[in-house]
Formats: sequence, structure tokens, C-alpha cells
Amino acid sequence: MDAHPSRYCATVRVQRPRQEIIEDLSYMVRELLIQFYKSTRFKPTRIIFYRDGVPEGQLPQILHYELLAIRDACIKLEKDYQPGITYIVVQKRHHTRLFCADKNERIGKSGNIPAGTTVDTNITHPFEFDFYLCSHAGIQGTSRPSHYYVLWDDNRFTADELQILTYQLCHTYVRCTRSVSIPAPAYYARLVAFRARYHLVDKEHDSGEGSHISGQSNGRDPQALAKAVQVHQDTLRAIERKEKERKKEREKRKKERKKERKRKKERKKERKKERKKEMKHWSTWWLSNGEITAGRGQNISRKQPVFSRVNAGELLNWMDTPL
Repeated sequence: MDAHPSRYCATVRVQRPRQEIIEDLSYMVRELLIQFYKSTRFKPTRIIFYRDGVPEGQLPQILHYELLAIRDACIKLEKDYQPGITYIVVQKRHHTRLFCADKNERIGKSGNIPAGTTVDTNITHPFEFDFYLCSHAGIQGTSRPSHYYVLWDDNRFTADELQILTYQLCHTYVRCTRSVSIPAPAYYARLVAFRARYHLVDKEHDSGEGSHISGQSNGRDPQALAKAVQVHQDTLRAIERKEKERKKEREKRKKERKKERKRKKERKKERKKERKKEMKHWSTWWLSNGEITAGRGQNISRKQPVFSRVNAGELLNWMDTPL
């Protein structure tokens, strides 16, 4: 995670079916704030929360519960920590379509509106803060703009500032070289939720278990499902683990190298001691120029003086042998 909204981390929870409100949002936000502080070494002064998949009929209830959950997560970290929160709902499931009045402004074969088209008058709510933004270029079919509801804004963004920010975030999605239909954080959250399904371990039920219980999924408790989800809470934590493992390996290698050096030094010392002991039982002789007759009658010629070590006992035996 970073201060520039280009790196993200994710946290996953399993909740009951037909439940639109995020039940463990307070703990999830707390984990993400801690992770943000570990990465940047400072606390965020503003929190811009893009919420996806909320029906219009439940907007007030969801805002009340989730806004309090975010506040609670901030207070649990520090009592006086109250960053400004902007709560935005992103909706794609609607029947509104936008078309260009001027044919010359149409884009592509389908004649769609250009990317970045924003509408915040006439067809929007007369009192609430909402707008339509078509941030992507439609390649096939008619482009469907995203509908944004700004339900809470402590940061007091103007309409233009928030629309520009939202449109710029649609360009930071790493899987596409173009702008996408919704902001990158909302897109990543959707991908994480779908990926968590594949990590959900489906266990067989015992024959003694009861039938399907209301409020549970497949007759199992939500806590058991949460334990069954085997997914990294965030990529950054996994990278940190790998870095720690690499550091441990490096330290082990350094220790092994130090031990090996100590062993070599000890071996050298032992060899020196052995040589000193051997030198007491050996005699040193100078062989000058000329010819020396060996025991077997071989002639050894030396052009230069040679320093040679000869065992005294062997020398006496060699001298006693008849030529």
C-alpha cells in the first residue's frame, strides 16, 4: 500500500447469505489501516471508501452501519484519530444508457459515448449528490455508465474534484492498458471476493448432521466457512514473510561461513603444531654442488645448493648400507 492509490492489499471475510451489510467491516478496516501504517509509516488523513453492490433500497441502513464501523476501527487504533471519510456507492445494475446527440462525437463502430463522459444534472437526483460516469471506451455493444452515490463526505470534495478523482482511479487498474468501467479499488475488491470462492474448501457433511439451517450456507456455520477460506490476507504480508525467510537464510549462510573460517584457522594451527613436533625429529642438511652417490648407485647432480630435510634415522641407515 502507498499514499498514491496504486498499490492495494485485501482482507477477506465470509458472511451469511442475503446479507448486504459487511458485518466484520470494523476489523477489516483496522487491519488495512495497520497495514497502511506499516507500509508508509504514517496514518491516512482521508479515507475514500468505494462501496460496490448495494441496492438502492438499503442505502440508508448500510451507510449508518458501515460508517460507524469505519469510525470504530479508527478509534480503536487511537482515540483522537478521526480522519475524514468519503463514502461512495458504485452501481452498475441499472437501465440508464447515454448516447451522443452529435454523430461526429460517437466513438467506434458501436457509436458509443467517449470515455470520461460525466452527467450530474437533469437525470440525477434533485437533492442528493450523485452522478453518472462512463469511464471506459465501449468496444462492443452499448456502453453502460456507472452510477455513483456520494452518501457521506467529511472531506468536502466538490463535484468536479470527486468526478476527476474517480475517473483517474479507473486508469490505475493493472490488468488493462485502458480505463475500466469502475475505480480500481472496487474492481480489485470484486476480484478478491471471486478468488476467495476458489480457496473455499468444500468439506463433506457427516451423515449425522441436520438439514439446512436458516441463516447458514450449505448447513454450515459462517465461522466454519471463514476458517475454510484459505487465502492470503494481503500480498504485502506474503512478501514480508518471504523477505524474512531470505534474511534468515542469509544469516544462516553467514554463520556457516564464519564457522568454516574458524575451522580452517584451527586446522592451520594444528598443522603448525604438528610440523613443529616433526621438526624436532628431523635434521637439516645442505647439499652442495657436485655429484652425490645415492644408495642404489644413482648419480644426483645439483647445479644450485638445495635445502633438504632428511630423517636422521633414515640417513644413518643409508650411510651404513654398502655401496
